[in-house]
Amino acid sequence: MNWYHLRERFYAFFTGKKPRRKRFNFEVHLIDSCNLNCKGCVHFAPLAKPSSFYPLEEFEKEIKRLSELFGGRFGWIHIMGGEPLLNPNINDYLDVVGKYIHDGDVYIITNGLLLEKKDDSFFEACKRNRIRIAITIYPIAFDYEKAKKMVISKGCQCEIFASRLGDKGFSHISLREKPTFDYKKTFIGCDVAYACVTLHRGKLYSCSTAAYAPIYNEHFGEKTFDNSRDSISIFDSDAKTIVDFLRTPHPFCAHCDLKRRKRLIPWEVSRKNKDEWIIEGGKK
Repeated sequence: MNWYHLRERFYAFFTGKKPRRKRFNFEVHLIDSCNLNCKGCVHFAPLAKPSSFYPLEEFEKEIKRLSELFGGRFGWIHIMGGEPLLNPNINDYLDVVGKYIHDGDVYIITNGLLLEKKDDSFFEACKRNRIRIAITIYPIAFDYEKAKKMVISKGCQCEIFASRLGDKGFSHISLREKPTFDYKKTFIGCDVAYACVTLHRGKLYSCSTAAYAPIYNEHFGEKTFDNSRDSISIFDSDAKTIVDFLRTPHPFCAHCDLKRRKRLIPWEVSRKNKDEWIIEGGKK
C-alpha cells in the first residue's frame, strides 16, 4: 500500500467517509454478459443474459445528465461489461461519450478477444471520440501482443489494463447470503468502494458488485440481495449530494467478507455455481 492509499485509509477511519476526489470517476456497462465468463466475476457476467444491452437512448440521457452535473469534466470513465465489444452498436455509444464528455480519460476495458474482428469504423470511432483501448490479459491461448500492435496500427491508443496471469489472479468476491458484517467497517476497509463508482440505469452505486447483484437474483430465481438502498438517482440529486452519498457506507457492504475477498484465486471459466460468489453455507 502506497502513501496515497494509506492516507485515504486513515482519513476514512477517522471520518467514516472516503475522501473526496478532485474529479468524478465512473464506469458503465454497454452489455452485462461476456464471452470469457470468469469464475466469480464481480460483475456477475457469467449469469447475465446475452441480450443485456444498455439501451442507447437511456445511455445518452444519463451521460448527458452526468456531464451537466460535473461540467463535462471527469478523471476517468471506464466503458465496460461484461465484454463491451459484444455490443454490435458500440460505435454509437462511443459517439455519445465523445459528444458529452469534454475532459477526462475514457477507456474501453476489454479482454481483447474480439479486437481483430472489429472493422475500421470501430477504430475510427475510438479516435474520433478520444477513447483509449485497455486490455486485460488472461491465461488463455491468445496473442495479446499481436492484438495490441494491431490496435496501435489503426492509430488508436492501447495499453494493458491488468493481468490475470500466474499469481495475479482474481480476488474472491466472497459474499454472504445474509448481511453478516458491519457494513460501515467493510466500506471503510474496502479498496473498491467509491473507487469503482458504477452507473446503472439512471443510478450510481459505490461499487459494481452492489450494482449488478440483481443479476445473481434473477439467474437463481431468488431475492438474496437487496441493493435498493445502495444507489442514488442522477436525475433527482445535485453533484454534491451524489458525491456525499457515494463516499459514505452502504448496507450492501454487510454481505461482503472483506478478508476473504482480498485473497487471490486462480483464473477459471465459470460453471455458474453459487459457491463462486457465495461463501459456503452463508455462515461467518
